[in-house]
Amino acid sequence: MKSKFSPPLWLLVVLVITSVAAGWIALTRHRYEARNKAVHFAVEISEARWVSAASKLTLTETLARLKKAGVTAVVLPEETFDDLLGSGRLVASHGDTPRFYCGDSALGRRLAILIQQRFGAVSDRRYGVLLRPSQKPTTLPLPMADLKPYGAGFNSEYAEIIKKAGLSLIVRVANPPSGSSAMLRSMVKDAAATGAEGIIFSGDQVLGWHAGVETVADSLRASKMWYGSVEFGNQVGDTTMSERMLGSTLRVHSITSAELLRMPETTIVDRFVRAAAERNIRVFYLRSASPAGDLPIDRLSQIVAEVANGVRGEGLDAKRARPLEPFEIPGAATVAVGLGIAAVSIWLASKFLRGIALFAIGIAFLAVGVSAGLGYGEKYVALLGALSFPTWATLCVLWREDETKSNGLLLPFLVACGISFVGGLHVAGMLTALPFMLKVEQFVGVKAAHAIPPLIVGTALLLRATPARDAMIGVVRWLHLTVFAAVSAALLFVLIRTGNDAPSSVGSFELWLRNMMDAWLPERPRTKELFVGHPALILSVGLLQNGARAFLPLTALLAALGQASVVNTFCHLHTPIEVTVVRVATGVVTGGILGLILWLAVRRFFKGPREQSL
Repeated sequence: MKSKFSPPLWLLVVLVITSVAAGWIALTRHRYEARNKAVHFAVEISEARWVSAASKLTLTETLARLKKAGVTAVVLPEETFDDLLGSGRLVASHGDTPRFYCGDSALGRRLAILIQQRFGAVSDRRYGVLLRPSQKPTTLPLPMADLKPYGAGFNSEYAEIIKKAGLSLIVRVANPPSGSSAMLRSMVKDAAATGAEGIIFSGDQVLGWHAGVETVADSLRASKMWYGSVEFGNQVGDTTMSERMLGSTLRVHSITSAELLRMPETTIVDRFVRAAAERNIRVFYLRSASPAGDLPIDRLSQIVAEVANGVRGEGLDAKRARPLEPFEIPGAATVAVGLGIAAVSIWLASKFLRGIALFAIGIAFLAVGVSAGLGYGEKYVALLGALSFPTWATLCVLWREDETKSNGLLLPFLVACGISFVGGLHVAGMLTALPFMLKVEQFVGVKAAHAIPPLIVGTALLLRATPARDAMIGVVRWLHLTVFAAVSAALLFVLIRTGNDAPSSVGSFELWLRNMMDAWLPERPRTKELFVGHPALILSVGLLQNGARAFLPLTALLAALGQASVVNTFCHLHTPIEVTVVRVATGVVTGGILGLILWLAVRRFFKGPREQSL
């Protein structure tokens, strides 16, 4: 399989050494991930309360039933002044000075202390006063209309019931309309006083955004509480808070009530299981799928039990979760991986460039590779690897000097996938660190990594077959134009869809297809590999070996997209490395089978001088 892009001996030696380093990093990461298999199953206290009422059970009995099904934690939101007014625990009376009476002495004491700590001493009574049994009035710091959205502390009765049930307590807090550092510290202190082990923020922003994030993070660390980062929550300040709370962050997955109403139970269960198994989600925020029915406790318990059984099938368990702790990869291993990427990039550039340009690029790539290994610019070296390896993988098997020898269809296909697999290990090795595993940091240039290799491959093969001048003045046939338009549309569609979308943004047919693949295959391969890239690569090899070069640049373009996807799969550091490897392997097998079927279906239209073996 001689080719202009067949690697020289020196490059093979370098890659063997650097691949050992990349493989060691992957193994280290796998052992680290294997120690974190517990998943918190959390329900909100309001959910448990209405389930209790509808099922004619006490709250304690409901929590016991849910615990037996698999629930490990209960979420307790901070009450607001609006909540207290709405529930009648704070009653307004009319007069010259607004008065708000609290008949519960414990609650009244809590509010008085809270107002003092969060707002400071207030003497002007024009906004009203808080009255409580046998105690001096407390002056309100704001008109009640403005005070309503502010936090008013936590219901200690519910907190005690939760802890007595043997369940973990997680608190939920909203960012106030305005707040000083003293107020933010007081809110965290009150949350910690409940005995909560973790905190989740409600609304569209994290607590303290944006000037107070550091204050909140420091207070959370001092209180030994973890921060729950809500997946797909798009909360402003989430990345900053996660950076500040590195080593004390758990990723949370929930499904909104509106989504639940449209989902069958099997989809709900599968979505939670996939989140834990494939995206390192370690807290489930569970809700009832429907309020209808005679015994809501049975339905909620059933869903919890099915999700628990599902995660156990993935090697996880419904237990008290712990945050991933930071870990270090030796700098020598990272430097080696960076040098491997630089070596491949420089050698590949030498196939297109000459002279001073190649020398300059070579020095730049080498410097970048070493500096990334030392902790500077690792994301950009990873991008360089994501561009170089799939480009090389595709050209290595589709740029042949000797067309008289047949290597069959599978060998070139496996060679290309093997090169991309090695490239994926190198890219993952550059990015293996806790910020990437928690999605605090992400691989840069996702769309570029999918678009540039296909464009390089397609252009190189086109110019090889037809000089640029002849291509510009050549006759364009309608068939060629149609195929070009179809391939371009397919590539554009795939690039638009490339990225990390929330499950709700996926069409119903695609969701059904994903569910089927999840059920039938060890891991669901990426669509662009299974249905586009891998079949196109085998088709391209078949065209090449039959001397049918007319459409080779276009099919090679799609083939390169599949190889780019293989490398990019390793860039998802929030996915366990074990899942990534199995997913890529599953894609190679299933995509290869589809490719062989495709070639058998179209080969009669491209009969060459010889028949090809598989």
